[in-house]
Amino acid sequence: MSRRRGVDVILGDLTPSSDKVDAERLTYPRLQSSAEYFDYPSLLLRNSAELIKNFKAYKSSAPHEDIQIAILLMAAHRLQNSWFPPMKLFWSAQLTTRSVALFGQPLMKDVAQIAVSELKYFETIADRHKNKREFFEPLLHAYRSLIRGKVNGEESIEVRYQPILEAVGKHFKQTYHAVLAVFDVYDLTSKIPPEEVVETFQRALHMLSNDDPAWTEWRVVLDDTAKLSVHIRTRTIRIGRYRNPLPAAEIKGLFAHEVLVHAQRSLRGARISEELGRGLPGYLVAEEGLGVIVESAINATISRKVIDRYIDIALALGGAFRLPYTRQDLFAVAYCREVARALDAVAEIDLVRLEQKVWEHINRIYRGSLGNRYVGVFTKDITYYSGFVKMGNYLLERSKKEPVAATIEYLLQGKFDPTVSAHRKLVNKRGD
Repeated sequence: MSRRRGVDVILGDLTPSSDKVDAERLTYPRLQSSAEYFDYPSLLLRNSAELIKNFKAYKSSAPHEDIQIAILLMAAHRLQNSWFPPMKLFWSAQLTTRSVALFGQPLMKDVAQIAVSELKYFETIADRHKNKREFFEPLLHAYRSLIRGKVNGEESIEVRYQPILEAVGKHFKQTYHAVLAVFDVYDLTSKIPPEEVVETFQRALHMLSNDDPAWTEWRVVLDDTAKLSVHIRTRTIRIGRYRNPLPAAEIKGLFAHEVLVHAQRSLRGARISEELGRGLPGYLVAEEGLGVIVESAINATISRKVIDRYIDIALALGGAFRLPYTRQDLFAVAYCREVARALDAVAEIDLVRLEQKVWEHINRIYRGSLGNRYVGVFTKDITYYSGFVKMGNYLLERSKKEPVAATIEYLLQGKFDPTVSAHRKLVNKRGD
């Protein structure tokens, strides 16, 4: 069988069992089938020493994305079937190495700047609740550990890209007014269960098909996960039945992110070429960045999860003066962070749902690993922050030459990275 393509293979095969998100060890129901049908490099090697030697020969900068995808999945599969600690350590490290080769890792300059600002916020909350100071200490310690030396006082991304967010929001709200109006029936303080989200997304998708019949080939389905995702091969928007109810204030932006960006770039790109519909090599950071920009513009705020994921992956990876955080250690930090924000908002805290939400967030970061003391980190989620910055800078630069609305329509033509000249040529030979 020929090798499948694309990062979506990883996201599917490395989805952990959702029946117990707080399990001591993560397991992956689809990973075995991946081992049987995916054309792994070196999979047929039987001698472990020879396999390791061959594995190390692959450089992190291997030119073909499919090779890195295949090796990462093989590392996860080998890890699940390893009995001896040295092998668990080796395959966990390889999982992290291949993930970084595919998606990169947080820039410590950015991490430190975020940590300085966030630490002040959390220290204020801790001071306000002095009787809970010990509870806040893991969170405060984690953020302090990310600050080394003098940190430049650059303006936050909220301030830096505010003009772009306003222009993008104006364009989408005007262009898709009728579609986005579907979500205006909700009280912004309410939370929408997954089943109802499916119905609302379907109504919005029907509105899109009134202007472009190609949308009739797309559908919204409820599946047995806790995710919200787009599957371009099957033309489906999948909403997990195990996902926590979505805040009504965020649902419009999520639709814009998943459908008006991810699905629409696939739909339009397929009209130019199969590759532009599926995604050109290395397009992912720009793809996720544009999605976050549009979501943030519609919701008039940058989702905290974008920044949290960037910080938490830095903690999980460790550094020159920091040990890597295990999944359980990072849960303690993220759980404390969510409680702190709820206390600050004087919001009612549902500890059961909060714990479920935090475990789902944490499990994304350790996908493919055992989720125990053998730390393996899946860094894909840094693309939301790094992509936001990348595409924010691109839009700022383009805004000097043309209206932001024109640039957005250009970006919606397919799944490509506009900063790569070869990608631009495949769209319409437009250059800078």
